[in-house]
Amino acid sequence: MPAKHQTTRELNDVTLVVQSTDSFSDCWSPFFTLLARYWPDCDYPILLNTETKTYQHPGLDIRCTRTQDVFGSRWPTWSETLLACLQMVDTEIILFMLDDFFISRPVEIEALQRCLEVMQGQRYSNITLSEHGHERPARETDHPLLLKVEQRARYRVTTSPALWRKPALRAYLRKNENAWEFEIFGSRRAWKKTDTFFIVDPRALKNGAEGVIPYFQSVHDSGIFKGKWQKEIRPFFRDEGIEVDYSNRGFYSPLPGFRLRLLLFKRLIGNPVKLFRGVIGW
Repeated sequence: MPAKHQTTRELNDVTLVVQSTDSFSDCWSPFFTLLARYWPDCDYPILLNTETKTYQHPGLDIRCTRTQDVFGSRWPTWSETLLACLQMVDTEIILFMLDDFFISRPVEIEALQRCLEVMQGQRYSNITLSEHGHERPARETDHPLLLKVEQRARYRVTTSPALWRKPALRAYLRKNENAWEFEIFGSRRAWKKTDTFFIVDPRALKNGAEGVIPYFQSVHDSGIFKGKWQKEIRPFFRDEGIEVDYSNRGFYSPLPGFRLRLLLFKRLIGNPVKLFRGVIGW
């Protein structure tokens, strides 16, 4: 058992992968400002996944992937950029986050350390650190910190902040999928695998359901939905002393439930081959 004074980096080499895109560069300053504020001793190497842009933040070891160099003139998909990013990761374990997961309270470092110990010792594929998703039934395990996600959970695979073993994350990605399809179809793939997915039990945390890495959430979970800011982000940023030009992307106006479902349905049937492969867990 590692000594208690060791840092998370010493416990196990890990890379923080922040999945982003050039068009979300307005998220980077608030994201890393809050990361530095609520995780001030973070000493992990950070890969910010971009197509062409770069970004630096004081006190953080950030490297931008600039994956467009791999794809030339063709603009890559969400999954293609992530697959290209994984080629640049030197560590076996990844701490995965999206660029609009704005950390809202101090990270529970001790719980994160314990999860890293488990990943190192048990070779698990995934431990989700902040469980804000739905329809992820889980059962107790022998470990006081972890719940095991049921095999047929609808969102067995999610984009929530999580520790991933790099080969496992790569195995669930398909080049032509976006983030939403990765969750939906990736979960179908996970139904067919005897793989290991866990959630940190909120009863074992100081802040409960907010998770190991608490982040801003609203009706549609993270700070941005369908490319627009959620309106509740404005008072959150104001209280944090963060200034953002909201006019660049505007605010999301909720659609009636039936219209939102219709849009999702049209998106799915727009590529029947992809839909078929996703449904059968290919």
